[in-house]
Amino acid sequence: MYSTATKEDLIHKEQQTAEDLKNGARRIRDDVRNAAGTVKEDLQDMAHKAGQHVREVADSAEESLVAKIKDNPLSATGIALAAGFVIGLIFRR
Repeated sequence: MYSTATKEDLIHKEQQTAEDLKNGARRIRDDVRNAAGTVKEDLQDMAHKAGQHVREVADSAEESLVAKIKDNPLSATGIALAAGFVIGLIFRR
């Protein structure tokens, strides 16, 4: 049905197609790995920035609280006693 040359051509084309598919799959795999690495780096950078922001907010809140306690020590003491009393009532039950 097919000549020997035609069969060899078909075999060669089949092998070439298989090789092309393997190469394409390798390129896709490499592209996905690179993209995943980039996403990982971006997420790490975002997490680092978020952590810095949280630290800055916490430091600011601490400084503000310390300043208010220094400005109004009696009020701060009264609030702390009331909070302790309420917490004590909650945990007693």
